[in-house]
Order: sequence, then structure tokens, then C-alpha cells
Amino acid sequence: TLSVCQNRLNELEPQIGIQLTSLTELYVRSNFLRELPLEISHLEMLSVLHLDENELREISPWIRSLTNLVDLSISQNQLEYLTEAVGELPRLRKLNLTSNKLLTIPPEI
Repeated sequence: TLSVCQNRLNELEPQIGIQLTSLTELYVRSNFLRELPLEISHLEMLSVLHLDENELREISPWIRSLTNLVDLSISQNQLEYLTEAVGELPRLRKLNLTSNKLLTIPPEI
């Protein structure tokens, strides 16, 4: 488990996805992230990803590579669009999208 909540991060270091490949939980709440590095897609063991209270405008389609993800929380961001790739996460059981700017939810979800 890695928690970097309530800091002033405006980016995550790509090395997290390269060096911590056994990581199962990542908590990045209450920062200033606008995007996630592609290298996070290497965290194939990740089951929990909390990105609440950031400044994310989108979730990249590479999220589909996080096939063990069970809990994805992206509340209180700036999401206007949600990629249908979220609907391709086979183990996803909990999805929190509260307090964003979404106009629609893809039917795949």
C-alpha cells in the first residue's frame, strides 16, 4: 500500500509504476494531479486506486490494463468524460464518480 494523500503533488513520478509493480493499493487523494503517468498501467496487481480530490480531467484508456482493480474512486475531480475502458475492468466492483462534471456515463459501465 502506498498513500500520498493530502500533499501538494501536481504529478506522480513515473517510477511508481516501474519500481512498485507488486503494489496493490494506491491512495492519491487531495493533491493537484491533472493526469496520471502511463507507467501506472504497469501496476497489474493494483486492486484499489483512489484519486479523489484532484484536478483530473480525464482517465486515460490505458486504465483497462489494471485488470485486478476492484475499487476505483475518482470523486471530486474535473472529469467531463469517462472512457469506456473503465467498463472493461473485469473485477471492478466499486466505482465512485461523485462530484465531477460528467454529462454522460458510457453504457459499457
